[in-house]
Amino acid sequence: KKSVVHAKIAVVDDIWTTIGSHDLNFLSTYGLIEMNIDILDKNFTASFNHELEGIMQNDCIQILKDDYSKNKSLIEKITEWLAYQAMRFSLWTLVFITSKK
Repeated sequence: KKSVVHAKIAVVDDIWTTIGSHDLNFLSTYGLIEMNIDILDKNFTASFNHELEGIMQNDCIQILKDDYSKNKSLIEKITEWLAYQAMRFSLWTLVFITSKK
């Protein structure tokens, strides 16, 4: 089975396209308003996948993890990690406070 994932767009097995904002995590499932559109059409999926491949080849720059982090100082890496943890905690807290059981 072929599966190509592009951010919030997925083309699966060349017959199914899904486009949207829903992530596979508890925040999207329980705490946020999310939406996806799923299209089960071989012709649409082939055309859409062709368009995505063209965009990636002509308009995108590949960023590898090693290239991204090698130019950052230790302070920058620690700051980014702390910011990520703070955001993650804030979102978890928001979901916990607003959830109704």
